[in-house]
Amino acid sequence: MNFQQILCFLFNRLQKEKTANAAYYIIQGKRSGQSLQDARNYGLEPFFSILPKLTMTQFEQEVDYLRREQLMTIDEDNIVHMTAKGEQLIVPIKQHHFNGWYYRGNERIFFNRLALIVQTASYMRVGEKRFLPIQHDPKIQLFVKQFLRGKSYTTPAFAAQLKEELHRLLQDQVENEIGKEVFVYRLTGYQYTGWTWLQIAKQLQMNPLDAQCALIETLHYLLQQIEQSNSVPLLTEIAKDIKLTITLTTSAKQTKQLFDVGKSIEEIAIIRQLKMSTIEDHMIEIAMNDPDFPLHLFVSNEEQMAVRQFIAETKTKKLRPLKEQFSKLTYFQLRLILSTPKG
Repeated sequence: MNFQQILCFLFNRLQKEKTANAAYYIIQGKRSGQSLQDARNYGLEPFFSILPKLTMTQFEQEVDYLRREQLMTIDEDNIVHMTAKGEQLIVPIKQHHFNGWYYRGNERIFFNRLALIVQTASYMRVGEKRFLPIQHDPKIQLFVKQFLRGKSYTTPAFAAQLKEELHRLLQDQVENEIGKEVFVYRLTGYQYTGWTWLQIAKQLQMNPLDAQCALIETLHYLLQQIEQSNSVPLLTEIAKDIKLTITLTTSAKQTKQLFDVGKSIEEIAIIRQLKMSTIEDHMIEIAMNDPDFPLHLFVSNEEQMAVRQFIAETKTKKLRPLKEQFSKLTYFQLRLILSTPKG
């Protein structure tokens, strides 16, 4: 999937209910309760945080292109509407391998580890012990040092094993050959420097954003294959702690700890010296990730059922019509209902 296809896919899910910026915050991975909830409510978790460095300028340029090509429109309230032409673009989209909800940018950590390992092994094989590391992050460098300790990484056998593991897992990803090309172009070795996004885009005659998306999809595919395999020991070690087991942000985890010991959200706000709106966002996160979340403490079972029935009948999860229908409920209560697994 190229970037414009991803945008059309997101806009198609969000159309008539959300602004274009809602898609931007999902792709960028904004850690707000609303963006997290939008990703979950509209089934867009795979694309969450796939391009955390995407700028609003880049996003708006791509949106303008879609509008000029009459693939979408934006009404006076900035709500997205797909055209028939735009919907046709979505139909031929093949199965994708994005899994942003559980990686949230960590796939880049995996690639940076791997890239430095490849660079180190490449230089050591020819006896060059002095080189400028391609990765400057101290955490990446420390991980690689610990990973290489005790391994015969100066021998051809080490490089051969790593290459074989990569080839075995990636050979079946036939629908994203470009992603594998980008993967190789980004690596650095002895007398070979990894290419920039602009160089890759020029070589492959594509948008730099498309090249980035192709690599991210390949990395997500590779990480999923590593997780399922028991015969790639090197890659398994490199991928350690990359996939999130708990998708709560650090701050939300701290709120959950207080909530779990019986503190009210008002008390938590005082203890943590945070705004109530921030604590409410944390509770939204917690509700989305906890199948046993005690929703009844915030909204009665009768009110929950009424809201869920209205959602089923109207096919909308937009807050404004929900608030108009259930005026006695706060926006926070409505968001909680939408956030729970049954919502």
